[in-house]
Amino acid sequence: MNKYETLLKQWCDSLVNLQIKGFGQPHDGGILCPACTTLHGRADNAVFPLVYTYKLTGDEKYIKSAETLFKWQERLINPDGSCYNDGNNGWKGITVFSCIGYCKTVKYLSNALDDNFKIAIIHRIEAQAEWIYNYVGINYHSNINYYAAAASAMALCGELFGEEKYFVRSREMLDYCMRHFTENGLLMGEGQPHNGATERGCRFVDIGYNFEESIPCLTDAAEILNDENTLKTLAHNVLKTLDIFMPDGAMDNTFGTRNNKWTYYGSRTSDGCVASLLILSEYAPQLKEAALRNMELQMQCTHNGLLYGGRQYFEAGQKPCSHHTICHAVGLADALIAGLSESIERQELLSDKYEFSFKYYPEVETYKIWAGDWLATVTACDNQPSKVGSGGVHPSGGTVSLLYHKPSGPVIAGSTYTYKLGEPLNMQLPNELLYPHRTLIPRAEYVENGTIYASCLDNKAEMTAEVGDLSVTVASISTLTAINGTVTEKPVKMTAEYVFKNDGVCFKLHFDNADGVRYIIPLIGDIFLKTENKYSKQKIFYLGGGFIADEYCLLPDGNGDIHLKLSKSQSVKC
Repeated sequence: MNKYETLLKQWCDSLVNLQIKGFGQPHDGGILCPACTTLHGRADNAVFPLVYTYKLTGDEKYIKSAETLFKWQERLINPDGSCYNDGNNGWKGITVFSCIGYCKTVKYLSNALDDNFKIAIIHRIEAQAEWIYNYVGINYHSNINYYAAAASAMALCGELFGEEKYFVRSREMLDYCMRHFTENGLLMGEGQPHNGATERGCRFVDIGYNFEESIPCLTDAAEILNDENTLKTLAHNVLKTLDIFMPDGAMDNTFGTRNNKWTYYGSRTSDGCVASLLILSEYAPQLKEAALRNMELQMQCTHNGLLYGGRQYFEAGQKPCSHHTICHAVGLADALIAGLSESIERQELLSDKYEFSFKYYPEVETYKIWAGDWLATVTACDNQPSKVGSGGVHPSGGTVSLLYHKPSGPVIAGSTYTYKLGEPLNMQLPNELLYPHRTLIPRAEYVENGTIYASCLDNKAEMTAEVGDLSVTVASISTLTAINGTVTEKPVKMTAEYVFKNDGVCFKLHFDNADGVRYIIPLIGDIFLKTENKYSKQKIFYLGGGFIADEYCLLPDGNGDIHLKLSKSQSVKC
């Protein structure tokens, strides 16, 4: 076995070990989650990678595990063929993912199934296909990822049953999704309405769902429909947005509408981007390298046979949610079928290149910065549909939401401002035994009458960028704002200038009404902070992104200023 097949086997071994046995119905066959101490309803998605691993190894334990998991899912199935998200969650949209997994099991692994198991799977697909066809159409009330998944499911069902109506529906959903890509290649619709815009014109974009779920599903559908033009367009769109990928294979989702579910390599309940990148690399060869790096990152996030939600979850004492392993085992099996191997030739990515420039994404009011050894994201995005109450508030305010040092890795990785279980059974609670759980977003804060006002919460911040002599500068003006959008009676303003050079990054901040203001900057890894301002420091951890950080809390000087420089050398002056 190659290293990728070995990884899939390790993941499936762990899922088999977590499977409930000997308790009878309704529990036997379910997979107990070490982090959430529950049986996630979407565990049936693992049938596909379990059967793949059985075919790979010939070990009966994998096919028996798949059969009992398939049987366990009966407790969540409705008379109309749909299935519930979980035992206490009535959302039925996830039927599309169950159907996709079963269709791929029959399509690619039919000779690994005995007749009884194969017939049972096909019967379940028949019922699911009719429910999807009857309910998941253009007017289905969901984010756009379900439209993309329906395109895949309907294409697979059309192929399996020879039903033209399923092909027609697949085409309808595929075409609809393809109309929702922006000029810069980002898929909007991870919020409603799908073509909606915020007050400042931002679209509802989420990188994790785009790359790990929607684009893979659209790729599936286009392949089955023999639509080469759509495959070329998808490849072109991904290539245009390849600056979203970090050199280590991570995805920058610091500005995403659903980044409350951000993992450093993608998202919590999606299958992964590797297979689709390999397929689309026929039209854009550089995508193969992005696929390999993302896969290698998943390997780095695997400990004791389970995939964790970030590179430092294990070190921080966090438990692994089984959702990560279940979903990405699906993606890995898909990738192996798509040709993932150790013989793929390596190459450079856009993010490897050393240059001084920036790219502006107006649809998410975000700048991507390249400055020698440094990559950065500065965002004033206000695309936060219905997330304020659920804790999914991503950084805005002209905030440096991501900073990456090419030779050594991430320095800043901000996700959500607060952490709440907006999707209780799709997210895990933090374990704070080793470190306090606090946001990794850099921000200025001010407290008045018990309310916190923060620069990263200002959805109306002004922001500009320019390229200088071997430097890139981003300037922003923000008002410290409460999470409900209000400001203090005497507003506290922050004027910021971020200067990115090869030897480091300077933050030059000025505050009007500076009394009581503090600037908080959580820093990851081996990084030097140089400043003449007074500060304190504490170790923290945050599940979003999944990093341990040194949280610096700096105070303005008598002029209301804070100057600091981040560098990899202690001798560099600010």
